[in-house]
Amino acid sequence: MADSRRTLRRLSRVAAMAAACLSTAPAGAQTPFPTIAYIVGRANGIDLAANSEIQVRDGRPDGWLRVLVRAVGYHVALQNGKVEPGGAGLANEGAGVKFDGIVGGQGFSPGISGYFCKSMTLRHKTIYGLAWDTIPGNGIPLLVVADGGSPINSPTGSIAGLNLAQDRQLDLYVADLGHIAWRISGFVLEIDTMDGKLTVEVQPYNVYEANYLY
Repeated sequence: MADSRRTLRRLSRVAAMAAACLSTAPAGAQTPFPTIAYIVGRANGIDLAANSEIQVRDGRPDGWLRVLVRAVGYHVALQNGKVEPGGAGLANEGAGVKFDGIVGGQGFSPGISGYFCKSMTLRHKTIYGLAWDTIPGNGIPLLVVADGGSPINSPTGSIAGLNLAQDRQLDLYVADLGHIAWRISGFVLEIDTMDGKLTVEVQPYNVYEANYLY
């Protein structure tokens, strides 16, 4: 009986300590889910991209990737040292804005420019010249960005002004010479916003897209 009472007292002390820790944890301290990107595979029946800076067809299926855009403002700030992991804010000296890091972006101040995207670049980290982007006039082939199945690039290929304030799914299409269909690793997606650049490692595949494996 005495041993049982001592055990109950120890458990009570542990529970009290846990409750104290929870009561003093800052609200909204969780880190929001990150943006992820992965290769879907060869987009049979879809031909939106060619080896050109503008959207034209080349008669071949495109390489297909998908990006799940989540909490872009927070993670741009995190990669650029303007917010601490877990949501403890640091001052954005350029805009004079405090990043509070509240989950889901509610109450989160991304800076004076909001979440507006300037461009996206898909490139390989070690294969020189293997890249696609949405920047007009630089000689790099077009990265077609589609929302709900419809391309949103302007006639010049630009996506400047795309608002990423809300979580969303975007599909990316490129003129592929086999690197996307072969699912080679080493690609990164750079999302350049008015508040800074977010770099996302591209995963070679996603288990939920297994029906597109070749």
